Amino acid sequence: MTIDELAPLRLRILNAGRGIGPAYAARLLADLGATVSWYQWSDPRPGDWPDSDHLFRKWFERGVEVIEEHQSQESLLHTLDKLAPEFDLILTDFVASECPFGGTYERLRNANPALVVANADHFGREGPYAYWTGDEVTDYAMGGYWALAGDPGHPPLRVPGFQGQFHVGMQLALAAVSAARYARLTGRGQEVECTGIEAMLGAHWSTTVAWTHEGRILKRAGSDLFKAADGWVFFYRMGLNPNIFILIDRPELMDDPRWATITDWLANAAELWSLVEEWCRDKRVDEIVRTAQELRIPTTPMATAPDLVDDPVLGERGFFVDVDGAQLPGMPYLWSRPWESAVPGSRLRDALGKSDQPKWGSVVGVTGSTVTSGDGPLTGIRVLELTNNWAGPIAARHLADLGADVIKFELAAKSATRASHYPGKEPGREHWNRSGYFNEMNRNKRDVALDLSTARGRELFLEAVTRADIIIENNSARVMPNLGLGYDQLAEINPRIIMASISGFGATGARRDWLAFGSNIEAACGLAAITGYEGGLPQRTGSFVADPIAGAHAVIAVIAALDRRDREGIGDHIDISLTESALPFFLESFTHYHQHDEPRPRMGNIDPWDAPIGAYRSFGSDSWIAIAVRTDEQWNSLAKVAGIDESLGRNSAARCANRQVIDHDLEAWTQNHDQYEAVRLLQAVGVAAAPILHNWQLHSDPHLFARSAFVSIEHPSTGVLPYPGFPWRFSHTPGSVRWAAPRFAEGNGYFFGGLLGLSADQIEELYASGVTAHEPVGLTPIVI
Repeated sequence: MTIDELAPLRLRILNAGRGIGPAYAARLLADLGATVSWYQWSDPRPGDWPDSDHLFRKWFERGVEVIEEHQSQESLLHTLDKLAPEFDLILTDFVASECPFGGTYERLRNANPALVVANADHFGREGPYAYWTGDEVTDYAMGGYWALAGDPGHPPLRVPGFQGQFHVGMQLALAAVSAARYARLTGRGQEVECTGIEAMLGAHWSTTVAWTHEGRILKRAGSDLFKAADGWVFFYRMGLNPNIFILIDRPELMDDPRWATITDWLANAAELWSLVEEWCRDKRVDEIVRTAQELRIPTTPMATAPDLVDDPVLGERGFFVDVDGAQLPGMPYLWSRPWESAVPGSRLRDALGKSDQPKWGSVVGVTGSTVTSGDGPLTGIRVLELTNNWAGPIAARHLADLGADVIKFELAAKSATRASHYPGKEPGREHWNRSGYFNEMNRNKRDVALDLSTARGRELFLEAVTRADIIIENNSARVMPNLGLGYDQLAEINPRIIMASISGFGATGARRDWLAFGSNIEAACGLAAITGYEGGLPQRTGSFVADPIAGAHAVIAVIAALDRRDREGIGDHIDISLTESALPFFLESFTHYHQHDEPRPRMGNIDPWDAPIGAYRSFGSDSWIAIAVRTDEQWNSLAKVAGIDESLGRNSAARCANRQVIDHDLEAWTQNHDQYEAVRLLQAVGVAAAPILHNWQLHSDPHLFARSAFVSIEHPSTGVLPYPGFPWRFSHTPGSVRWAAPRFAEGNGYFFGGLLGLSADQIEELYASGVTAHEPVGLTPIVI
């Protein structure tokens, strides 16, 4: 592969995986400059890829050397013995019966001690379900998202398009590039593991804290998109914005006590939004969205694949790439110093042809690096975080979990996400330190109160920039430049600074100033258009999936930027649009559109090429299990266990033709069994099945407990509570909780006195002048 010298990554990667997870990890890293070879040593496993969608697979192969050479798994391991010295990173997707966690690296480390092996799996290779049959549907079921979407009383809905596999591939790329950096600095490789279930668990905001802090069971609420005259629109509903009454021509309601406070606003939301829904019906989408955005109301259109392909803003930003004449998603970020795309090389072919095993080379260190063996991969890296809501905080938390020193800045008059989800629904006096949402997103960070709109506050921040490596910010695109803190100004005082800017639609283009949250992006990126019952309304995921996607992509990019800075001494500005970041997860719908000249229809929970696939009611109230049959053998086993006529499904075509009859008969069996009982009976005969977990069940599942999917953290204002753990496992540098989320301004002393060296009198003057503060101002607790 010929690489542009400007490309950030200089990794040599071998993808020995069979499924979408490793392929997406490889795609992300190839786009950043890595030399990627894909060794297709086996046919895909049933359920690994959509049936007969060659364009879908072609997208992953763009710029990648592909060698197809089928052999057994045991033969592959012998081949890897030979190939290990030729590569920095090997991607795999072994299951427990094929190779235990850490086993591949231990086998190959003598040939290449700095090698990183990164494995994607459904359940993981340790834990009670390690030997269960996994599938995309089991990932989505146990990852907590499936239970959230759909109509009450109807089956919960999953988002189609292999969402679990894209999530695990994204987290695999993040973990792999982190471990590869550590190996380059220390000479010590390791094995990392990501599972589809844990990758999905890592993509939640308040799903689990709603239960652990407030005892709330989250329920499906149905579609929250509004029909317009020529399409659908989505309004963000969680913030108080009286301008909504101007939008719908009801200004007299601006002073109505029913919507006077945020608590009133949420309590009377149904009445409010019924007025908005009625107003939208005879308006055009572009009229609604344009006027709403002018009023700073977060509103977006619901896009379909043809809308996105023809979108002038995506075209202006150069987002799409050409794959066999089809416009498909490009990189989920723009860089201030771009490079040319790679073309396939011959590293794997050449390595397979060698008769001798080359000697592993020496470590290429970095001058001034403080990383030593045993540290986290990002130890010694300082991050300044200027964020709100979710995408930025989760990106900075990933960096902190990997060892970076993260300093989070808050404004006392507008503190970040500290007003909700209190333990026992009891805010307490210092309620800002008891917010489950904030405490979930901000472990391992320091917290500083600083008003950047003041001259002194800006001066102190700029001083910190001279001592920092990375800035993470996810404000509207105009905020940082308006403060005089745009990338160009920051790079003048620190040319080595790396800045990741995350916004709804990116820092350029006609929508750069649009206001949008993750829920808006689910409509704007197309996912809402394909989620829904057959012939029914479009639906969202029930959460805000675009935020964690953009956050993880941001981390991958800044680690790649660190590698380029290590070589060249110059930083980068990385522009991340939540919309563009989510569009690779819409890939299957793009390829469907290009091949069938129509948008992908909403199909409920099925995969059109396999049956039975879906959510099936089990005994109990709103209790469901996910089942996927991918082979004739699995069908025969399921039919025997469930007492279904085997002749209904002699092959895949027959099962798809008889889908409704099979689903009816299968649910007649499942609804007479407890959820876990039915799952265990099916798994015992090799059928992919899993409980569709509600938020309260995530903390009681034996497998998730055994794998420490949640970590208990002691906080001085709340006591000990569980929070989501880490979406990756490192065999040598595991993630750790060094300290709980900070109390407001808890890091002021470290920052002003320690890092910047101010005297006690100078710090006191900062408090007196309002540049900093001890407590937030005007923050009202929200108790639902």
